[in-house]
Amino acid sequence: MSEISSRLRFSRGALLLLLFILLCGAALRLASLPYEALEGDEIFSRQVVLLSVPSEISAIREDLVHPPLYYFLLQASTRLWGSGAGGLRGFSLLCGIASIGLIALLGRTLPQSRFAGILAAALLALNQIHIFYSQEARSYTWYSLLVLLLVLWVWRVTLLTGPPPTLRHWVLGTVLMTALVYTHYVGAIYVGSAVLALLISRIPVSTRIAAVVCATIAAICFLPWVVAISRVYKEKHGIGNNLDWQGHPNAKNLIQAFASTFGILQGHGTIKIAFLLITFLLPLLLILAVFLIGRRPPLRHSPVLLTLFFLSVLPPVVVFLLSRAPFNLSLFGLRHFLPSIPVLMLLLCSYGIDRLAQRANSRSTFAYTVGSALLLSLTAIPTLQSLVSRPSRIPYNLVSREVERDRLAGVPAYTTWFYGIGGPVNFYCADVCVTELPPDHHPLPSQMVLLYRPALPQELQQYQRLQQEGFVEIEQRYYTNGTRGEFGTTLSVLRRTSPPR
Repeated sequence: MSEISSRLRFSRGALLLLLFILLCGAALRLASLPYEALEGDEIFSRQVVLLSVPSEISAIREDLVHPPLYYFLLQASTRLWGSGAGGLRGFSLLCGIASIGLIALLGRTLPQSRFAGILAAALLALNQIHIFYSQEARSYTWYSLLVLLLVLWVWRVTLLTGPPPTLRHWVLGTVLMTALVYTHYVGAIYVGSAVLALLISRIPVSTRIAAVVCATIAAICFLPWVVAISRVYKEKHGIGNNLDWQGHPNAKNLIQAFASTFGILQGHGTIKIAFLLITFLLPLLLILAVFLIGRRPPLRHSPVLLTLFFLSVLPPVVVFLLSRAPFNLSLFGLRHFLPSIPVLMLLLCSYGIDRLAQRANSRSTFAYTVGSALLLSLTAIPTLQSLVSRPSRIPYNLVSREVERDRLAGVPAYTTWFYGIGGPVNFYCADVCVTELPPDHHPLPSQMVLLYRPALPQELQQYQRLQQEGFVEIEQRYYTNGTRGEFGTTLSVLRRTSPPR
């Protein structure tokens, strides 16, 4: 155990620096939190955890989107912190901050690594994408934390200089793999990628067999849930149709996903396109550097590095391919492979900087400082922009105030999208102050508020239909987040000027 402890131990200076990074990461995640309203998926999480366990399982099964583990953990955490906005997000915040410390620890496990873990921790603390999901009452930071633990487990069971793995380690690996697939369906890709890396690595055959056994047991443990959702899967014609609204990605979407390693999500305009190219090529070059340097000894001799590479690259590519024909499973979304991009990719890039700097010999400190400063600057830019242009979500808390004011004046509110607009607004109203727009418009009052998204054709058509039926807009307000203005919500006050036909 002393060998393992010495590999994972930080010097006093590094430990103090890591503590500072953790505090900065926590501060960045907490600073903007009061301005971030709950979204529709978070309201669903809240509704689920307030149910009894049988009803909770039924609701998760009918939703089909996620397995149940995260909701059980969230239910336990809300009993401690309450089911308000802060209480709902507390578990994700803790997982996000814990990931910063864990990625620093993982950096210590990479061969000849000096400062890769500390740099990766600083990059993750600053990363706007990770900050965003650390503030969400959804499963993604918990899911990412599990993947980090899986990489750490791979390092431990393949460590040749320490004591051999015992039954306890294999049980722990099985539990981790089972937890991953019960948290997110894409977790199966991460488990498969890790096992594939172990099968390719130069490790004892017994270790490879044991890893396959762990994954097999995890798959068997997941079968009861697969059986439980089979009826819903058939009724909804599979995940592909259920998530078809996400669309099918193209090569540009895949490039943008890898480019978002440093937090830059969009590429509109010359400057942003330049940033998009830089932030796509930079991780590509750094990973190539790791690969070329890793030829001596070959990557197969470093299972943890090979696993890190596989888990960083394979899940986004596999999810991309599954979202295309002939599979057409609309799973492609950054949140689904958040453990890869940005989390593990940041560690891989940090390791690339570290290894390249070591090649500079006498100038290694200078090279490492310049490389680290470049990565930190790229990561900090979108985070600072987000802090200035906050919030990062549509402010439904502010929308609710306007709806409440109109309701007190006797003007009811309707929405074209009850799940994503009505749910959050009603949460902040602490009442049912918004209802779904009915198909039959004849019973509607002479004056009303309509909440809709003008960028969505089907919702815009409902608004235009109301105008054709004699409603005239007398007031309009538009609410959006700090970056994606085209996907905001319009609050429109309408008055009927002619009787319904």
